[in-house]
Amino acid sequence: MNYMRLFARFVISVVLSSGVAGVQAQQNGSMLDGNLLAAEVPATEIVQNAAGDVVQVRVDSCDVCDQAGYLPSRNLKITYGKDEVLSGQLKTFNGRAATVVINRDTGMVDRIMFWRERGVGDE
Repeated sequence: MNYMRLFARFVISVVLSSGVAGVQAQQNGSMLDGNLLAAEVPATEIVQNAAGDVVQVRVDSCDVCDQAGYLPSRNLKITYGKDEVLSGQLKTFNGRAATVVINRDTGMVDRIMFWRERGVGDE
């Protein structure tokens, strides 16, 4: 009988914790809620204006994208591994593989995550 109670408590704790995780995912705009598309792009190009602002993200060879270029969101975040990429560094990343996160509701890019080779820059 004690095993049944222990099992029941375990099941209840799993159900409750998954419910909390689901709420957190929706609040953070997770890819789990269906409005975000994470596309693996073999060659990503970031177009900047004269001031260095990102004005377009080109994803020409993306198989799951609806178009070849997207506008960036106001809160666009660009990373290389765990490090944030600064505006002055963007040109060095053009043509590199990245995961591009597109918000399907707005049609804009929310995040670009450039891939870092395993072991490169890890501490």
